[in-house]
Amino acid sequence: MITPLDIRVSAFGLLRQAYPKYKVYGNEVKECFSKPSFFVSVMPVANSNESVNFKFYSYSIIITYFQAKADEIDSLNKVAEIEKLFGYQMPVKDRLINVTDCGYDFAGEHKNILQITVDIEFYDDIDKKDNSKIADKLYLNQEKR
Repeated sequence: MITPLDIRVSAFGLLRQAYPKYKVYGNEVKECFSKPSFFVSVMPVANSNESVNFKFYSYSIIITYFQAKADEIDSLNKVAEIEKLFGYQMPVKDRLINVTDCGYDFAGEHKNILQITVDIEFYDDIDKKDNSKIADKLYLNQEKR
């Protein structure tokens, strides 16, 4: 089963591999962070039962890029690089998860902080516990006809 934490760990790993000199943070860091850096959060979009055996999951991975100095060309280059980095499928644990969309926007007071959104979708098994009692004896009656 894939959890939001697994997705976060995978996204952190991809960014750290592609940008080894940049720090990657989670939402828990609010101040005193170095620049340039990335902040990553994973937001649920859908979580629905498809059958008694499978669930459908959809998440948005939001990557916020803080530059040392505002530079739109650098931001647009990061959009293209990160879109290529995540590609069509993102490795999570022992699986490849489908990347369905990649978009971006600028946030902040001056609209100069890049936010890239990577949408992923996948199906996963529903974990079931079998509480059935296991038979320990078998009684067999035979009749001749």
